[in-house]
Amino acid sequence: MATADESKSPTAESCEVAASTYRSLVEHCPDVKRAWVSTSPDARGAYSIMVQRTVRDVEGDRNRTFLSTLSFSPAAGDAPASFDAASLFPTELPGEVLAAPSPSGRYLCVIRTRTPKSGKEQTFLDILDSGCVVSTVELTRYHGKVVGSPWFRCLDWNADETLVAYTATAKPKEASTFFTADKKAKNRGMKFEHQEDW
Repeated sequence: MATADESKSPTAESCEVAASTYRSLVEHCPDVKRAWVSTSPDARGAYSIMVQRTVRDVEGDRNRTFLSTLSFSPAAGDAPASFDAASLFPTELPGEVLAAPSPSGRYLCVIRTRTPKSGKEQTFLDILDSGCVVSTVELTRYHGKVVGSPWFRCLDWNADETLVAYTATAKPKEASTFFTADKKAKNRGMKFEHQEDW
């Protein structure tokens, strides 16, 4: 006869079923981060909706960001409103910090981070037009990290679609220790001073 403690302990099979259920639930329930709706309909009268969503990759222990485009046709006459996937498969945005389509929906601005073989993280701003990269700018040389937190982030286009505005931290000042040989070095003795990074 089994004791009360033995009957409460999970079996390996029940643990595997629970883990499989959790994995399936998490991987198939996307989290919508942002969505944009075009302000003018296309030639068919349909509006374009761009959806940025994250999906948990349990096996890879990371969140993956995808961009999908939907087409919405409002009800007209006897025809009901309908949603169609404009792109069959979503596009993954690896290293994405921020993304925003232009007001017309023609361009997409993506700010992403990459770590090349040198090992130092770099930030790039990419402008895409119909899936092609039109322009790339390395932002690391101009300022510190681009702010991607939900509280302070900003990435917006101007009405002409010629300029992009975003928030970033100031470039950290070069500092040295008191033990530096150069007595006239900038910010001498401030190398290990606490800097807020929130």
